[in-house]
Amino acid sequence: MWEEIIKVLGLAGFLIAAVAWLINKLTKHFLDQNIEIHKKTLELEHEKNSITYREKIELYKEISTPIIKLIVAIEHEQKMSQEFITNFEEERLIITAQLSMFAPQYVFDSYNNLIDYLYNSSEGKEQYTFQQFREFAMKFLSDIRKDIGVYTDEIIYNGNR
Repeated sequence: MWEEIIKVLGLAGFLIAAVAWLINKLTKHFLDQNIEIHKKTLELEHEKNSITYREKIELYKEISTPIIKLIVAIEHEQKMSQEFITNFEEERLIITAQLSMFAPQYVFDSYNNLIDYLYNSSEGKEQYTFQQFREFAMKFLSDIRKDIGVYTDEIIYNGNR
C-alpha cells in the first residue's frame, strides 16, 4: 500500500512539475509577445520622433536666411525695393505656415514678435536699434533650442556691440 501511495505521490509530483513547466513556458511566450509588440511600438515612435527632429532642425536652418537678409537691409539702411519686400513677405508667409505645423506655440510667438518688431521698425512705427533686435532674436533662438532639446537656458549676449 505504501508503494502505491509513493507511486501516486511521485506521479502527482511529476504532473505538478509538468503543469508548472507548461505554465512557465506559456507565461514566457505571452510575455515575449508583449515585449515584441512594445519593442516595435517604441521603434516606430523613435523613428517618427527622429524624422520630426531632423525636419525641425532643417526648418529652423531654412527660416534664418530671409530674416538675415531683412536684418542686413535694415541695418545698412538700404532702400528696400518693392521686389525685396514682396519676396520677403512671401518667404515670411511660408515660414509662418511651416512654424505653425512643426513648432510649439512659444516658438511661433517669439518668431512673430521678432517679425513684428522688424516690420514696425521698417515702417517707422518703432525706432530700430540693434540691441532691441538682438533681444528679440536671442529669445527666438533660445526658444528654438528648447524646442529641439539642445539646451533649456536662455541665450544672453555678453558682448559690447
